[in-house]
Amino acid sequence: MSSNNSNGIYLENLFRPIFELKSSYFWAASVVGTLGAWSAHTADSPQLAVLPLSIIAASCGMCVKRFKDALPLLRRQLKLQFNYYYFLDANEFRERNLKDQTKSFLGKGFEWDVEMANRAYQLQGMTDKDRVNKLPIWLNPVKNKWKKDTAELEGYAWINGVGDEKEIIADASIHYSHNLYTGLPGVGKTVMLTMASTNSLHRGCSVLVTDPKNDPNWRKRLKAECEALGVPFYYFSTANPSISVRIDPTKNFTVTTELASRLANTLDGDGDSGAFKAYAWDSFYLTADALRFVGRKPSIKSISDYMLNRKYELAEEGLDMILQKHIGSNWRSTMTEPFEKVGGGSLLTGMIMYYKNTLVPSGHGNDTISGFLGFVTHDASHQSKMLASTKPILQQLTASPLDELLSPDPDADDPRPIIDLKKFADTGGVLYVATDSMGNSEISSVVSKLIMEDACAAAATRYNHEQGEGRRTAVFVDEAHAAISDGLINLMAQGRGAKYELHVATQSYADLAEVAGKDLADRIVGLTSNWFCMRVLDTQTKNLMKEQLPEVPIKVKQWQLNNSTNTSTGLASYSGSVGERIMEADKVSFPIALLGALPKFQYLARLADGRMVLGRVPILK
Repeated sequence: MSSNNSNGIYLENLFRPIFELKSSYFWAASVVGTLGAWSAHTADSPQLAVLPLSIIAASCGMCVKRFKDALPLLRRQLKLQFNYYYFLDANEFRERNLKDQTKSFLGKGFEWDVEMANRAYQLQGMTDKDRVNKLPIWLNPVKNKWKKDTAELEGYAWINGVGDEKEIIADASIHYSHNLYTGLPGVGKTVMLTMASTNSLHRGCSVLVTDPKNDPNWRKRLKAECEALGVPFYYFSTANPSISVRIDPTKNFTVTTELASRLANTLDGDGDSGAFKAYAWDSFYLTADALRFVGRKPSIKSISDYMLNRKYELAEEGLDMILQKHIGSNWRSTMTEPFEKVGGGSLLTGMIMYYKNTLVPSGHGNDTISGFLGFVTHDASHQSKMLASTKPILQQLTASPLDELLSPDPDADDPRPIIDLKKFADTGGVLYVATDSMGNSEISSVVSKLIMEDACAAAATRYNHEQGEGRRTAVFVDEAHAAISDGLINLMAQGRGAKYELHVATQSYADLAEVAGKDLADRIVGLTSNWFCMRVLDTQTKNLMKEQLPEVPIKVKQWQLNNSTNTSTGLASYSGSVGERIMEADKVSFPIALLGALPKFQYLARLADGRMVLGRVPILK
């Protein structure tokens, strides 16, 4: 059918009648007719006849030949009209991946080249009626089997039918430069993330997943794989605290400013809110630094508690340590009364005045305490206004059950494990973080951002102190627009040097742009070398994918019909002409409107190895 595709004057017609099949029917009829005539002629005196046998043999040969000639177009038209679910046994998937961990399985499909592009443009220009050809009646069992699946999978079945599917295999290294997944809800994005995360686990990666939906199929698949491989599976769930592990997202840091940035990055800092975010950062930093000064480990709960409710207590404790150093451990017995007198009855006020008026001028002050005292003595009404948007977030993060899940006490009588993201990344397994966006989308987003910030800190420690060496870590971020923070961006920009690879999923480019702004959304897309685009409808995503695609020569057929008469020389003076020519015009290789018509579980991908592929995602069973 396609043997002449390289010929510049050839143009395929994928939905033409299958004349070869009709020809094979004719030759089959010739065999039957010849047999019948021969049998009738020799009924009374059977005898061998060279001529009828020769006719039968020749007819059989031609029947087989014409049927073989018809098969390519018959198969193609079947593919163009029907679709199917692709199931893959999980054990088989595991075995094949473990045999060669340097390769990555991406499903079934084919490379999208010039031939595929020409077929797609031809079919796109046809009506639905033209794209339906009457297939042989003996194919009804196959048609009936696939008809229901085709309807359920939606979209245009013919998009994947323009090529011949085979397994898509790529070097695992393509994932090192990060991956973007886009697609509408319900088109199979989570199924693809399930395949990709399982693949990463088979490659020996530590797998960190943040899933706002808490998808049961994804979670169960990864848990089953962990059991099969003998590696740990950790489940963090804000909706199921009794069976959840605990995570301390403030554990990994080098300097206090990291903690302040980690907490502040969970807040909205755009436009007019930038000043409030800056004030919150300063408050986080001063409180966390004061906690470290008095020997307490900063956590979300302790920072929130002392910043909002117990700042005077923390200030007095810090000043007590300084006064013990410079006055003596028994200073309270001698100085309490003078301090209260100077402070108008307030011991803390007297301590602050002594610190500022005596110790600081004499060079015995402390930067940490001086900074925190500035926070403590700040105008209360102004401070309340500046922290008005921060306070509700902190209150929710420190309310039950998040107080125990995100600010775990290692000394408490609690059997639930405490996960250190740095240690987890080094030792392997799966950490599945379900943030329950349906219950509270705001807190779900904050938790996702905290996890990304802590993961970034773990990567930074590996990069700065371990020469970037360690177990490869694959980070999967579903609904990435809700997790956008400096930590996520830094992981994408620099995580590769610490053997971190990102798999970022969102419904559309518009979701990223709405939350982060166009410039940052463009940067996120630009930081991913692999883009798996499933069905999308918004123009922004389509146009962005269009910019990734090359232009190729597309054949266009043009018909011309001319006729003329000349009455001056007689009525018989008539001339006419009919012409046909094939031209080529450069067009984008994939008709971009078809991104909105991709069936479920199918994707168009731009890969880091330079290939453009159209693929089908397996459903692991």
